[in-house]
Amino acid sequence: MPGTLTIAWTQVSGPGTATFASPAAASTQVSFSAVGTYVLHLEATDGALSASDEVTVTVTEPQRVADGLLALYTFDEGSGAVATDTSGVGTPLDLAINAPGHVTWGAGTLTINSEAILSSAGPAQKIIDAVTGVAGSNELTLEAWVQPTSASPSSPGRLVGIASSQNTRDAVLSQGFFTSGATNVWESRIWTTTDYNNRVFANTPKVTTALQHVVLSVQANGSSRLYVNGVEVASKTTSGTFGDWDLAYPLAVGNDASGARGFLGTFHLVAVYGKALTPAEVTQNYTIGAD
Repeated sequence: MPGTLTIAWTQVSGPGTATFASPAAASTQVSFSAVGTYVLHLEATDGALSASDEVTVTVTEPQRVADGLLALYTFDEGSGAVATDTSGVGTPLDLAINAPGHVTWGAGTLTINSEAILSSAGPAQKIIDAVTGVAGSNELTLEAWVQPTSASPSSPGRLVGIASSQNTRDAVLSQGFFTSGATNVWESRIWTTTDYNNRVFANTPKVTTALQHVVLSVQANGSSRLYVNGVEVASKTTSGTFGDWDLAYPLAVGNDASGARGFLGTFHLVAVYGKALTPAEVTQNYTIGAD
């Protein structure tokens, strides 16, 4: 007569260790210590009858969020006067460095030692087209992995933005803001049809000279969220759309196009999305890391 059903998951093979959250349950989560191909074995018996099966699982490296990506800069060039858009989306929006002697290339990094501007040659066309107009998403994410030279510089500095000067901008992500004089905070501004100065800033955590992941995510419903190291630190909801954006503004990194908002420090990665990254997606990119 059949007895109690007993279930057991075990690992048959694989390059690392497979750890079962509930090895005696028919459905269980499994974590893997290394990438590669694993074979897992399931055995079930009630004392009278037995059955078994095996499943093959391929574990790959975690990937950054690709959905909605418009521009990506990983600073792998190693030398030169151009930071290449490696997103593979549309026409590359490469950034020319106006003062190559003011920067230092590293292994997947670019350090701005004294004022320099990384800017597209013309309008940030593919970004503007994707987020504005009738067919636009009216959503945006600006993302940067940065290590500031100073936690409290003498003036604010732009990480990334679509802007022609400190006061003429579509969207920017910055260290510090001018009106308060505080330069040890992260700040963003978004131009909408009803609010030309939609500011989101975080009083905490303060900027440090460590490597940090800073993200601005703007939803179509007007919700703007600022994240630092995978954690939401500030939010604001405003009305309006991106319908009043200036279509001629370039994309700039490390400054605005006029040179008035110079940031000093090391860039590991900059990305622009034509969608609002969700909290889970921000965490995903943060967990994968800068390089």
